[in-house]
Amino acid sequence: MFARHESTLSSQVEGTHSTLEDVLEFEVSGEGHRKPKDAQEIVNYVRAMNYGNDAGIG
Repeated sequence: MFARHESTLSSQVEGTHSTLEDVLEFEVSGEGHRKPKDAQEIVNYVRAMNYGNDAGIG
């Protein structure tokens, strides 16, 4: 959950406008989100963070 929260906050610096709730809803349904591109961008950040953590990077 920390990765999702951190990714949401970090992406807001770059102009995305999704909340943690939006991201969780997008992950569950994959649709019905008013800004799916923003939510998908945050999900990409989450995946990258998890990949780095699993690989021991950072």
